[in-house]
Amino acid sequence: MRKDKRGMALITAIAVLALMLILFGGLAMIYSSQVSRNKLEHEQSQAMLLAQSYTEMLNHVLESPSNSDVAFKEALGEIASGKEIEIKSRLDFSDSSDQVEIIAIADRKTTNGNTTTRPIKIKITATVNGETRSIISDYTYQVVTGGGVPDYAVYGNKINFYRNGQTEKDGEEIKFKNDWYQDENRNNEYNSLIDMNDKKAFKFGGIDKGNSDQLFRITKDRVINPELSDPPIEEDYAKFAQTINNNGEGTLVLPLWKTFSSPDSMTPNCSKILKGYDNTITESCIWDEQMDSNKIYDVRFYAADEDIIVYLPINGELTIKIPRIYFDKERLVDENGEVTVRQLYFYAYPVDSDRPAKLTIDGRVTIANSEIQGMSKCLDIFFISNDEIELYLPELKATYGYEYNQLEAYFYLPKGTVIWDAVPDLSTGNVYKNRIRGCLIADEIKVSENKTDSHKGIVGIDYIPPRELDSGASNEKTISFKLNSYEEGGKS
Repeated sequence: MRKDKRGMALITAIAVLALMLILFGGLAMIYSSQVSRNKLEHEQSQAMLLAQSYTEMLNHVLESPSNSDVAFKEALGEIASGKEIEIKSRLDFSDSSDQVEIIAIADRKTTNGNTTTRPIKIKITATVNGETRSIISDYTYQVVTGGGVPDYAVYGNKINFYRNGQTEKDGEEIKFKNDWYQDENRNNEYNSLIDMNDKKAFKFGGIDKGNSDQLFRITKDRVINPELSDPPIEEDYAKFAQTINNNGEGTLVLPLWKTFSSPDSMTPNCSKILKGYDNTITESCIWDEQMDSNKIYDVRFYAADEDIIVYLPINGELTIKIPRIYFDKERLVDENGEVTVRQLYFYAYPVDSDRPAKLTIDGRVTIANSEIQGMSKCLDIFFISNDEIELYLPELKATYGYEYNQLEAYFYLPKGTVIWDAVPDLSTGNVYKNRIRGCLIADEIKVSENKTDSHKGIVGIDYIPPRELDSGASNEKTISFKLNSYEEGGKS
């Protein structure tokens, strides 16, 4: 057994878990193997029978939905990459000369959206009366966090356009075109999807009346390839930006984000834990009235060991007014070069479930990662609500002319409604700046134009994917193993 001193605690945990599983779950199989050995003596390899018994037992454990097996699967899925890790076992009902060695080797993790996968090989080598046989099994370890959120740039069961801000009336359906373009003026269309996979691309949506098909703009960064998402988005990128609008396909029941709940009695108010002149917050807290004080101009959230959850209790209406909210975090690198970071969550919920709740992010607010403003390649900031709340995103307005306001976050409201203003910024000509750097997924999205002139405002998503979600307090893991194949080895 090869031991990495820095990973001894994890290896020991795996060894103990495996030993417990084998002792309590595998005795019957080992006994069955011995019976089969007596019956098939001289017809089949005794060592291979024993290796097969252990392989079947391991498959049963890894494919089991039982909660009692989750800890073992999670420990196995978190072993160091590229190192041989021995899983300890013990034989019962066997000769003292019989031996079984179980070695696991894992590749690096790959992450898309909120799904993390990694290949793991497990080699089971059995020795009986001096004869040795091996079986190598290929498994795929998969973790889905946050409730299985789909990987869209924008999605809504309904996405409609409303003239003159009259969102209480029936809106006009926004449909997304299938064509992708090389620039935002639609001058050059991509002829091949292959050509656009490593390039920036633009997609548009609008209403059928007049020349209004550029009402909604989607930007795909050059590093994003939705074809590789899990589950995969269709080859024509149709679901990269989509609305159902009761078109016969049926609405998508968006899963709730697990496992947010109300804060406990020990959770402090955010205004009580501001530190220093830069107003730094390093732990989860409850957004309170004092956060909207004129004395607070910037807030910097800094996450080290755990995710930060900012609870947003809404008693009727709540408006976030602080002009600049930045997020920074520790960047932890293990011995294999794998990077772990924490995330910032804003979790909104109504105080009174019988009273409508409305959350407004003021148009002068910037929300972004602090270390590379405007350049983030993965999302670290999330706005989540599992309730039927209304989120209002008014026109972005820079406090000063040189400032760059933006919302850089993953917005996910499986039961919520988003009202999003599409209003021109006349200081820069016919350019519409109301956009999100991230993604927007909600039950309903209302794009509202308050102007009565001939210009049509554009709202837009500059799509960047969520970063890998690790085991912070805000997430629930759904863990599964998929057996791909196994290969029988000969004598060693």
